[in-house]
Amino acid sequence: MTAEQMRDKILETAARQGDVSMAHISIMFGPEGDGSTLVELPSGSNIFIAINISETLAQALELCRQHLDIFFCPILINYMDGGKIFPDVPIAQTDKRSYKKPHYLPVLFKLRDRKL
Repeated sequence: MTAEQMRDKILETAARQGDVSMAHISIMFGPEGDGSTLVELPSGSNIFIAINISETLAQALELCRQHLDIFFCPILINYMDGGKIFPDVPIAQTDKRSYKKPHYLPVLFKLRDRKL
């Protein structure tokens, strides 16, 4: 699957459900979405919103950036959506600060403009 096809599936899911969690996106593509790529928040705050995804999925998320807003997601929702546990990576409590060590921030994506 190409990054563009992944982007389209992510945007369709967000449009249908109203939002989509990174945990849901990670499992939506099965083994094709797995890899060793990290996606950091654009602020460079050492906060990662995706861990161990494929390069293609990371590219798809970049293609989605202009259509989706990112929101903090309670960790319970992350787990309910099938999110992975990263025991070596602390959970970020907010995206409003920077961290010295890498932190994972569970997120939801919502469409900016529902008229795609």
